[in-house]
Amino acid sequence: MSHHLALHFLGTPQLYLDNSLIHAERRKAIALLAYLANERGQHSRESLSALLWPDYEQSKAFTNLRHTLWEIQQAIGDGWLNADRDKIGLNEQADIWLDVTHFKSLFEQSRTQKDDLLRISLLVDSAKLYRNQFLTGFSLKDAYSFNEWIFAKSEELRRDLADILNSLSELYCVLNQPDKAIPYTRRLITLDPLNESSHRCLMNIYNLAGQHSAALMQYKTCEKVLRKELELDPQPETLALYKKIRKGELKPAQVDRQKETTLPKHNMPSQLSSFIGREKEQAEIMDLISKNRLVTLVGTGGIGKTRLSLQIAEIVVAAFKDGVWLIELAPLFDPALIMNTIASVLGVREEQGRPLMATLLDWLRNKDLLLVLDNCEHLVKACAEFAAAVLQATYGIRILASSREALGTAGERVYRLPSLEIPNPKETISIDTATQFAAVRLFIDRATHALKSFSVTNANAPEVALICYRLDGIPLAIELAAARVKVLRVDQIAERLDNRFRLLTSGSQAALPRHQTLRAMVDWSYDLLSEAEQVLFRRLSAFVGGWTLEAAESVCAGESIESWEVLDLLDHLIDKSLIGMDEQAVEPRYHMLETIRQYALEKLVDSNEDEKMHDQHLFYFIQFAEYTEPMFYTPHVITHPYAI
Repeated sequence: MSHHLALHFLGTPQLYLDNSLIHAERRKAIALLAYLANERGQHSRESLSALLWPDYEQSKAFTNLRHTLWEIQQAIGDGWLNADRDKIGLNEQADIWLDVTHFKSLFEQSRTQKDDLLRISLLVDSAKLYRNQFLTGFSLKDAYSFNEWIFAKSEELRRDLADILNSLSELYCVLNQPDKAIPYTRRLITLDPLNESSHRCLMNIYNLAGQHSAALMQYKTCEKVLRKELELDPQPETLALYKKIRKGELKPAQVDRQKETTLPKHNMPSQLSSFIGREKEQAEIMDLISKNRLVTLVGTGGIGKTRLSLQIAEIVVAAFKDGVWLIELAPLFDPALIMNTIASVLGVREEQGRPLMATLLDWLRNKDLLLVLDNCEHLVKACAEFAAAVLQATYGIRILASSREALGTAGERVYRLPSLEIPNPKETISIDTATQFAAVRLFIDRATHALKSFSVTNANAPEVALICYRLDGIPLAIELAAARVKVLRVDQIAERLDNRFRLLTSGSQAALPRHQTLRAMVDWSYDLLSEAEQVLFRRLSAFVGGWTLEAAESVCAGESIESWEVLDLLDHLIDKSLIGMDEQAVEPRYHMLETIRQYALEKLVDSNEDEKMHDQHLFYFIQFAEYTEPMFYTPHVITHPYAI
């Protein structure tokens, strides 16, 4: 057999046949395949039918088992299972890769490896395979024994991961590299937040890495979690460690200072896909950086702020003597950890008895470098305070920030990043005309990556243009749509965009969770809004094609929002990149990207306000029509506040 089947069960179940994602929609088919893959050998039909259909008569259960085998065959083809009258099992001769097996194999190899660096390599590779707990979110409502098997398997693999993370933390500390141990110990705490020994381990590692305040803060985190979940105080051992760290009785690790001179001039990650378009934006932003010390790229989620920041950083790295340094803020939720994160990236160690900010500013004072602060929107205040302090205390430091909201600090130049250029689907579209637009070129590039045989022709170019147009030129949405060419024609993708939040769900598993689906992208922005901002955002979805301030005040005010509040709330939503304003209109007009409006409309329906808003919208425009009707028969200009 020349085909290759990859089974990913560490996380949500995913099946790949020759590197193409297989959409197996029947849960029993996935369940049977997962069980046979993880419990190797031949299993009797009787035991399998009892496992998956325990409440059925045997004849009915056998029939269901036969049908499920047929569904597996339809999804992945023949030859992967061995089945006879009595027994069923995985075909051991077939080319089948299972993430669980590979995860365990790498872990076992690490145990027999004596070289610490080789052990670390094996353990890191093993940890990467563990996307999430075994069969995340998967269960069968009528198969109790199967669900118990999932739970037992999940616990077994979770314990293995805990051992892997513990080993990595210990090995990096043995090698006098505590900074590298931090992310693995943090992940260990995520596995079991109530495990005090893990909290103590991270406190020790922070201290070894010279992050004194982070070590003390970790104790406070531990204390808060234990009191909230168990109504208990930390153990005496944990409290004693906290006191030693606070008094400075435990010294940080000594690091060879020679290593500082061999640091690379940047920490930009390698990009795994090509960069498309944005030539005009690149030139404008680089010009802003040359003239301003703080430039913030602002735009709606998925618009490409991070990717453009990295692209620009790679271009300008040679212009900064001390390099370009990426500070990834997305994983942080505690503003107090920003200083520690920046210090860790730059290799700055906390000094006993001195605020880390002061030490960091001293280190930066005479440096010539660019800091790239990525994903600031959930930490705006802390990022603004840091940027202001750096600009005041240094001369050669420049900051390129990306956020869904401006930082709002003195000296900041805000660059609002637009969508990619999109064609007008009403015009005649050919390959030549379509590929003049960056949005179309992005779709073609990502679609070709997803399906090598994909190509754009004069026949399907109009559909590709329509997809890009309906997705508002948002790069993330276009990439998610392009991934669907593996299972849908482009005309089918275009037809399904009315339900885009269910269609566009196949993002990279390596991406941030909020960039893996279109819904998660907008969820992140929505969750950062105040309650009043959420209410107005939902209600504005009643407008299709834009609105004026007067229209919003008339239609959206009521109950939790007064009409006089609408202006300020509109201003906030503009600041947070959820609505835009047409600056070229005679009167200011506001609008939402259609993708954002569809999301807001779903929220409006969920809040049971849709009928009321539609009634108020209708009433407003009936009044408008009644007022303006006589003017259609006179030369007067419409100037009434009911202007659309």
